[in-house]
Amino acid sequence: MIIAHSEEHHAKLKLFRSHGITSDPFERARKGMHHYEMVSLGYNYRITDIQCALGLSQLTRLDEFIARRQQISAFYRAALADLAPKVTCVDDAPGTTNAHHLFVIQVNKEELGVPRDTVFEALRAENVGVNVHYPLVHLHPYYRETLGTGAGDCPVAEDKYARIISFPMYASMTDEEAQQCVDALKKVVAFYSK
Repeated sequence: MIIAHSEEHHAKLKLFRSHGITSDPFERARKGMHHYEMVSLGYNYRITDIQCALGLSQLTRLDEFIARRQQISAFYRAALADLAPKVTCVDDAPGTTNAHHLFVIQVNKEELGVPRDTVFEALRAENVGVNVHYPLVHLHPYYRETLGTGAGDCPVAEDKYARIISFPMYASMTDEEAQQCVDALKKVVAFYSK
């Protein structure tokens, strides 16, 4: 399933998803032909019919999923406000609608006295499914080795990355589960605030 804002991008994405080949196997079979050309670099990003059907059915519930994620986000923001400045919620960009694929909190080491990883490990010990999204692209081995990037190239991003934690967020999350996450974070912050 590809969604694009222009026919040009749609055509390029269709090429990219299928090894850069100009025709698909069904089209070739329908036309009784075997010849095809690879006109650009691409990958095998085709999905199965079952995956497409599931995707289409999930799209009908998209507004419901986003609304629930926004409810959870509002709850988190209100429930965690008293932890500032030790831990803060990353703000949504003004003038946007955030689907809240992630809900990101920021650990301010200078205020709390411990780094992000300490809070991360403590939350995991409390059975909270936190994560850190996403590792900085310029520090991945491919980019370091291919482009010569490294630590210090993006100091603002590196500083933010060292502070952020992705808090649990999913549309089927219950109010009780969200409260458990909040309670665990407050417990961790209280422990390190002594």
